[in-house]
Amino acid sequence: MSPEDRRRVVLKIWQAGVAAVDGYRATEAASEGMEAPNRILAVGKAAGAMAAAALARWPDVPALVVTKDGHGGDVPAGVPVIEAAHPVPDSRSLAGGAALRKAVTEMGASERLLLLISGGASSLAEDLVDGATLDDMVALNKRLLSTGLDIGAMNAERRKLSRIKGGGLLRAFSGAAAITLAISDVPGDDLGVIGSGIGAGHEAPEFTHEARIVASNAHARAAAVAVATAQGLAVHGQSESLHCDAMEAAREMGARIREM
Repeated sequence: MSPEDRRRVVLKIWQAGVAAVDGYRATEAASEGMEAPNRILAVGKAAGAMAAAALARWPDVPALVVTKDGHGGDVPAGVPVIEAAHPVPDSRSLAGGAALRKAVTEMGASERLLLLISGGASSLAEDLVDGATLDDMVALNKRLLSTGLDIGAMNAERRKLSRIKGGGLLRAFSGAAAITLAISDVPGDDLGVIGSGIGAGHEAPEFTHEARIVASNAHARAAAVAVATAQGLAVHGQSESLHCDAMEAAREMGARIREM
C-alpha cells in the first residue's frame, strides 16, 4: 500500500469515528419514535447540532440553546441562542444558566421536557448558589484547569457553587416527564459528571425521567474498528482510559504495536 493509500485509509477510519458521535445524527436517531416534547433545552458545545436535529423533527416546539461562542450556526432562525465562554465561564454563562432554570420552572404539570446535553456545559451555563459570585466561579475554574485533576473531581467541585448542576436543574422541574439525551465527553459516561450533572436526575423526582447516552468515546471507537476491520487491518482494541500527555500515549501505544 502506497503512503497516499495509507493516508486515505487512516482518514477514513478517523472520519468514521467522528461521524459516529455527530450531534445531529446522534440526536436524530435517538429521538425517532419519541413522543413530542413541550420544550427543548440544549446546552453544550454540540447543543446547536443537537437542537437542530430535534427541531427538524418537532419544528414548532419552543427551544433554547446555550452553547460556545461560534457554535450556534446550526440552530434554525428564530430559536433563542445564548453563546458563552469556554473553558472559563463569563457573565453570559450566568445568563445561560438563569435562562435554562427559568424555562424549566415555567413548564406546566402535564408537560414533557427534552434536555440535550453535551461537553462544555459546565462552563457555558451556571446559576450560582446564594453568596457565590462570578469572580468565585472564574477563580475556581482557572484553579481546577491548572491542577491536573480528572474531570470527575473537577466537576464535583463545580457542583458546589451551582443550583443547576448535579441534578439541580431538574429539581426545579414540576412537569410530567423529562428525557435527557447526552453526548458523553467523560470516562465512564456518567451522567452525573457530563456537564457537571446538568442533565442528571435527582433523588426523589415526582416525574418520570429517562436518560440516554447517545454518543460517546465507545461509539467512536466501535465505528473506527468496524471501518479498520473492513479494510482488512488487524485491530487492537484499546479502552478509553488514556489520561496522559498525547506524545506519551503515542510512545506507549507504539511500543505495544511493535511487540505484536
